[in-house]
Amino acid sequence: MSGNDRNVVLSPDGSLIAYRGASQTGTQLYVRPMGDLNARAVLTESLDVRAPFFSPDGAWIGFFSGQELKKVPVSGGPAFTICRVQGAPRGATWTPDGTIVFATADSAALMSVPASGGAPQVFLASVNEGVYAFPFALPGGAAVLFTLLGNAIAVDNAQIGVLHRPTGRRTILMRGGSSAQYTDGLLVFAAAGGNLRAVRFDADRLAIIGEPASVATQLMMTNVGAANFSVSRTGMLLYVPAGTSGNTLASRSIVWVDRNGRETPTNLPSRAYGDLRLSPDGTRVAVGIRDQQSDIWVGDLTRQTLTRLTFDPTLDQSPVWTPDGRRIVWSSQRGGGVPSLFIQSSDGTGNAEPLLATGRPLFPTSVSPDGARVVFWENNPATAQDVMFTELQPPAGGKGRTSHPLVKSPAIELDADVSPDGRWLAFESNESGQQEVYVRPFPDVDRGRWQVSTSGGTRPAWAAAGRELFYIAPNGLLTAVPFRTTDSGFEAGTPSAVWKTAYYPGFTGLGLDLRGYDVSRDGQRFLVLKEAAPANPATQATMIVVLNWSDELKSRLTER
Repeated sequence: MSGNDRNVVLSPDGSLIAYRGASQTGTQLYVRPMGDLNARAVLTESLDVRAPFFSPDGAWIGFFSGQELKKVPVSGGPAFTICRVQGAPRGATWTPDGTIVFATADSAALMSVPASGGAPQVFLASVNEGVYAFPFALPGGAAVLFTLLGNAIAVDNAQIGVLHRPTGRRTILMRGGSSAQYTDGLLVFAAAGGNLRAVRFDADRLAIIGEPASVATQLMMTNVGAANFSVSRTGMLLYVPAGTSGNTLASRSIVWVDRNGRETPTNLPSRAYGDLRLSPDGTRVAVGIRDQQSDIWVGDLTRQTLTRLTFDPTLDQSPVWTPDGRRIVWSSQRGGGVPSLFIQSSDGTGNAEPLLATGRPLFPTSVSPDGARVVFWENNPATAQDVMFTELQPPAGGKGRTSHPLVKSPAIELDADVSPDGRWLAFESNESGQQEVYVRPFPDVDRGRWQVSTSGGTRPAWAAAGRELFYIAPNGLLTAVPFRTTDSGFEAGTPSAVWKTAYYPGFTGLGLDLRGYDVSRDGQRFLVLKEAAPANPATQATMIVVLNWSDELKSRLTER
């Protein structure tokens, strides 16, 4: 189990378990009959499988892959594309009338699409409240449970609600829970700390009855509340405990890959790496490790050692180097509230110092070559994500740092990278309807705009040497674009894949699209994150199936 999704699901009748697992070529969708020790691969092609879910009759499995929503028969075969999506998956559900309701990190709304295919439509829009996630259709399909994730990105702030489709009435049921599902008169949900809880629920009145009780502890769940459990309509419960062998599938290694696709290991230990950035001299790498600690570490590529930089218990992520390699800027929730910018010496000496806080989530992506500006993107309820900058050094006169817009519009703009000569800003935006890579002059961004990718792209990075810009294509392949500059501006060439292997692109969380690769100084090698494949990927994960649990739980709830 890996990523930021729910990766296991029971069929509606409880006869099958479907789950995402590693394979020798990437990821695979596996199906295992209940009571059988053997699992079989469903897909006949190599795809990045995320967040699987069953059709009501159990004949199909839907899942996300790249920027597409797909489905495949349970019996196996090639996958069919249902529609394109924007952003990382945040769950989906298949209603009896043939509608798929889904959520992504890049949209504040729940979306819907016919299971037969079509254009997604807004199903339920949020009004500056956060992001909807993890929909679950109640029996009959007239109502859909959902999770409303707050802007602070914490399960404690999440709310569980329900939408009654015939009337459009939305009701918030409770706070402090996520990933709610329903079975046998019970609302089952995940709470902070990996606790699986349940409470009586009247599915006709759409109302909670009484107080919740504990079902299990140490449930595997992510920082944004995606919980690895599933219930069937027959009352069966399946869950993945935290800290089991299932976690090993989240392990990744750091490897060098040259232009011919040849890999060279770094011999740094395998961990749950989420993103990385090479130091300016190419001798070290700053990584975000997304396990129970969720901290920033620095790897020495010469001595092959890994040293922890941050020790705060809150979430630290998105490290970027200053041009002299002496300091690292990153995003942290330390001190409470939303992620803000911090800075510290890259050797770990001294204390972490606050750089900028605006009351909105901030994530750094680049520091200008002259060391004057930190470029970051900001979550703004009014304009989605925007590319901003702040001064690295405090302004004269004792004034504090302030944020300044670079690319700000109703579209989603993020992952900006300043070119090595300081003249250009590459970033991704969905202004065309899908994420594409664009370039603008820096810092005067209004002097021009040029599209670089041609059929989707994320996570741009400049080559330090030569005239190339790289990005991740929708199929997961690293893509190179040659360019030249003229008196009239910027001219991009034809994109081409660097190699034919899709490596881990980088962590994708709540509104996040972090970069999991970087380019060597000579532009001939790439430092990437490689998913670890266990020896027997189809049977490695630990999953617990519980029968007749609801009767015992209801007796405890009655006693309350």
